[in-house]
Amino acid sequence: ELTTNIIKRTVAVRGGGSLSPADRERFALITRAIYRRASYDSLRQQAGEFLERFAMRYVQEAQQQILKADITGAEASLLQALDLKPDSKSLLLRLGKLYYLTRQQQKGLELLEQHGLLLRLPQLSQIPTLDGDLSDPVWNEALKIDQFYKSASVMRPIPTDSRTEAFMGYRDNYIYIAVKNYEESTRGLSVDYRTHDSPVWRDDCIEVFFDTNMDQRSFYQLVANAIGGTFDTFRGGDREYDQEWDGGLEVATRIEPTFWTVEKAIAIASLHDLVVQSGDVWGFNLVRARIGLAAEHCQWLPTYGFTHRPDFFGLLIFD
Repeated sequence: ELTTNIIKRTVAVRGGGSLSPADRERFALITRAIYRRASYDSLRQQAGEFLERFAMRYVQEAQQQILKADITGAEASLLQALDLKPDSKSLLLRLGKLYYLTRQQQKGLELLEQHGLLLRLPQLSQIPTLDGDLSDPVWNEALKIDQFYKSASVMRPIPTDSRTEAFMGYRDNYIYIAVKNYEESTRGLSVDYRTHDSPVWRDDCIEVFFDTNMDQRSFYQLVANAIGGTFDTFRGGDREYDQEWDGGLEVATRIEPTFWTVEKAIAIASLHDLVVQSGDVWGFNLVRARIGLAAEHCQWLPTYGFTHRPDFFGLLIFD
């Protein structure tokens, strides 16, 4: 049975646990109709959350089909999932990556770019000056990211409460990143760690993630806090973290009354001797951790409660 409770504008969608498979499918279709037509935001959000979780059974089927090299079956399963919730970022991401990784690269890239799940990294005309001052004209040439989502355990993207602007580009086998982090007041920022490879992720910081070989299991993590403390690590596909790896991160920061900035220079060669060329594609995510003034993790793409999930990273293509 499908029930909705409306008490003081609080709405809940419940059910599905004890239903037969046929009734669960019917329940999902009813919930899809509610999601598409609901006038209450809270009802639509809960219906969407249910559909995301219900769609995971198709995702699991797709994962098993991929292991059996049944790419056609995996595509069909993901399309079934998207039929329930066509605007799902997580499902569109999975389908686009499936195409990209199974010899349908252009189809995958077009799908991901259409839905804002792919970023194009421009080649800069000159090297930015790293001083924490983002007035350098070269940042006008950079990719700009200003839409971020909360890292919440609910399976739907929730826009952040804060304002963040990030700029990115590359030149001479370096990636350059600048981030401007707005606050009503920067008094109270958490800035406790200065030593390299100390736990600077516990401070207000910016974290960058790269899945350079697109295996959706391994990644590099490079972190810098608001006073220039840095941390970096590499996680291999065996889920072990290499704390000895050193990315040689160059950082400059600045704290102003209503914002703080960080500029990063990342040597691509430090990522196990990589050299990038135009057209190369990496998995990517960018995270702002707000610690001292708010408990909020801001992500370019949401990873739904745990940051270290490269299967939820978007794609970065070098133009």
